[in-house]
Amino acid sequence: MKNYIKKCLRLVLEEKLNVIYTGAFVKEKLSDRFKSDMPNKFGHHMTVSFRPNDIDVPVGKDVELKIIGRLTTDKVDALIVDNDLSKNEFSHITLATAEGVKPFQSNSEIKNNQDKISPLDEKIKAKYGYFDGKVKFEI
Repeated sequence: MKNYIKKCLRLVLEEKLNVIYTGAFVKEKLSDRFKSDMPNKFGHHMTVSFRPNDIDVPVGKDVELKIIGRLTTDKVDALIVDNDLSKNEFSHITLATAEGVKPFQSNSEIKNNQDKISPLDEKIKAKYGYFDGKVKFEI
């Protein structure tokens, strides 16, 4: 593990990695399991960190994400995730958004609508990786 971390840091310092975000990438099509009427579909990942300085996930490791709730507002439809790695105040997977709404707006919608979250007890299989223009599970 120590050599792996050194390799990650070296690649970042040498600017060979231009990581946009790290995350847990979902292995199933969530729109089949969690239907949403909103037009802009997402549901492909849970962000761990945006524009990280280093790779902060165990790249390539399978993970089972525990879904503890769902929030649907007029702007977003998101699953709330119990995950200690995520740097977001509220770990989540944005399933869909309304027209003109960006997926990152799930963060503020969750924060401002805590009382509207419906509890869930589900699990989703995912794999840790990063996105630098393409999803990657290896360094």
